Amino acid sequence: MKLHIAIVGFGYAGAVLADRLLRQHPAGVSINIFDKCRSMGEGRAYQGDLHTNLLNRPAELMYLREPQDFLHAAGVPLGSFAPRPVFGDFLRAEMKKMLAEHRTVARYTPSEVISIRPDGLSHILKTADGNECKADIVVLAIGSQAQSLPYVITNRDRYTSDPYPVSRLLALDARQIGIVGTRHSAVDVALGLLEHRDDIEVVITSRRSRIPVASGAYTRVEPRVLSEDYLKGALGSCEGGLRGIVRLIDRELRAHDIDCTLIEFLRTRLDTTSMADRGRLFGVISSLNAQLAVLWSRLTPLERERFDMLWRHYWADARVPIPACRVERLTEMQRQGRLSIFPGLKDVRETVSGLELVSESASVNVDHLINAAGPGSQHHSTLVDDLMRYYGGGLHPQGGLCCDFETCLLSGQQARSSIFVTGQLSSGTYFGVSSIDAIQDQVRRISSEIQGRFKLLAASGAPEAA
Repeated sequence: MKLHIAIVGFGYAGAVLADRLLRQHPAGVSINIFDKCRSMGEGRAYQGDLHTNLLNRPAELMYLREPQDFLHAAGVPLGSFAPRPVFGDFLRAEMKKMLAEHRTVARYTPSEVISIRPDGLSHILKTADGNECKADIVVLAIGSQAQSLPYVITNRDRYTSDPYPVSRLLALDARQIGIVGTRHSAVDVALGLLEHRDDIEVVITSRRSRIPVASGAYTRVEPRVLSEDYLKGALGSCEGGLRGIVRLIDRELRAHDIDCTLIEFLRTRLDTTSMADRGRLFGVISSLNAQLAVLWSRLTPLERERFDMLWRHYWADARVPIPACRVERLTEMQRQGRLSIFPGLKDVRETVSGLELVSESASVNVDHLINAAGPGSQHHSTLVDDLMRYYGGGLHPQGGLCCDFETCLLSGQQARSSIFVTGQLSSGTYFGVSSIDAIQDQVRRISSEIQGRFKLLAASGAPEAA
């Protein structure tokens, strides 16, 4: 007897999970993997695109199975910020090898799953092309959707709702291009357009218009205060709630001889700090991705809401830096007059010749507007509707679906035993899940739960599960 597992989504999270399950239980699973974008590991984040789209982490911190496997396989320099498509090529090549090696038990279907419904203790998944698949366990690794903008634009020829792949934007019939957003997606679009077309000018705009913090290379360090043992043992609950978390992170920074508090980091973004000192700080921050998810899970709903109101935007700006070389290119484009920053966006109005970006005290006209505001907090689809209708699942107030932190099981009376959630769809429970470390931690939790199912099968005498 085999466990029939369906993985919906074959981006990074789906790839890591499929690879781990097939390596741990090659004879005990039958896996069907679905992806609507024909991804095989690269997903939206690492898809084939312009090489001006750089990773926001040094290459040695990017991995599939173990630290530095990408660094060694791709031959990229230590400390470099490699192009994201290069990491995507690495993932795709590894997934092709994995599927070939396990072709008798792993099947890949490049189609969207549009519906899921219960069938006794199992589930029936239906794809957009009308086919159906039965599974004992379902893992939802769907990924993110672009957040919608609160502006009414009726002329869709002047608006692009999804910035990726950036390469297709090079064909836009426009000379003045506006980009809504100031984080990594917006930087990808701005530099991609400006580096490949010398006939355009770009305006980056948002309500806040803060480019992420720049950093040179940094390396991950081992936590000295917020260790895994500390989180499992001494920290039965968050000491003092949100303020307690801040104190713990400050202790971690001091333990690494960093003369900066978390609040100072968020408020000042270390604008006057050297790149070397920033690198040391980001080395510590990047080592806490999984720990921060644990701390987040122990806050009360009221404390999470308070963080959202007061600090989430600051944290999003400061937590993940962009390579210093990209900031230098943005600065150079500003000097040349080809790039401008338009802060305080209040509205977008349609005009006879294009679009008008409006702030409290100024306005600027563009021919075309691109939404690069990043992933949205909520995921809307017929599949999500089915999860709420048939399984009692619910939307998390901080984003994604409600799920159990320890197991990644979808919350809901009918779903707790066999539907798992990972990646962006679990962002509210896992504090964003915007790093591969957090996804790797989720995959370990899901694998552990599935391992328990194999033990039950082995106890029942099923030979293939032994």
